[in-house]
Amino acid sequence: MGRKSCSIRFRALFMSICMLLMFVPVYHAPKEAKAMGSIDMPEGMVLTSRTDYALAPGVTEMQLVTNNKSGNAQVKCYAAEVNMNKNVKIVANYGKYYKSQNPSEWDISGWSMSRTTSQAKRYVNSTGKKVVIATNGDYYNMSNGCPLGALVLNGKTYHAASGEPYFAILNDGSAVIREAGSEITDDVDQAVGGPFLLVKDGKVTSAASPSNTDLMPRNSVGIKKDGSVVFMVADGRNAPRSVGYTLNELANMLISLGCETAMYLDGGGSATMRQGMKDTVRFP
Repeated sequence: MGRKSCSIRFRALFMSICMLLMFVPVYHAPKEAKAMGSIDMPEGMVLTSRTDYALAPGVTEMQLVTNNKSGNAQVKCYAAEVNMNKNVKIVANYGKYYKSQNPSEWDISGWSMSRTTSQAKRYVNSTGKKVVIATNGDYYNMSNGCPLGALVLNGKTYHAASGEPYFAILNDGSAVIREAGSEITDDVDQAVGGPFLLVKDGKVTSAASPSNTDLMPRNSVGIKKDGSVVFMVADGRNAPRSVGYTLNELANMLISLGCETAMYLDGGGSATMRQGMKDTVRFP
């Protein structure tokens, strides 16, 4: 498919760009883990349930249930915290990029749309590695699948940041979130874009103003002071089971989990998290 204009913003539906991968020879089945520390909940929100799972060395999933003080706004959310050690690698992905077991053939020949789960399976089949967490990211032009923000795969830039912020893994293995207007530099190994920052310097940004009261499924990524990465997806549009978060609630939850910087990835019907190539949490 030809690379058409990407000037129109659409909400992502199926395309997955961001995948968290575990480079180990065997799959580590999730097992309940010791809680990683208390969560100082945002004002007006209550934590009613929390279960932590050790997905793999350095990767812990938190399944959280929150509510308001009146008890009529329950939300189920899923957060994966990644300790950026030598056993863990976060890579970006797009469509059928991982198309064979020959790395010289890994490339994007044209824009397309592909489900998160399909992309994860292609990665496993092409590399022999194991996927621990896969989640979708960025918005794209629904007419052709072209991402609106940054897309860097294994050091090659396929799409510029185009004025959006972006989440990146650098050549030294560290994670960064760069603000809107930042160019993609030579130190970027993997990158995906997002429409705006939710948290900057430990504070909620204007993009996550309390004036926006829409409750939605939400998908985000944040970075803690120690360099750990947090991916968080909130269920929504599923009352009374899970009503979803406002952008302000999402931002404050990321701060409660220790994120000093965080970026919105996506929201609505495309919000997806795939855990261990076994259980899919997809939100209506």
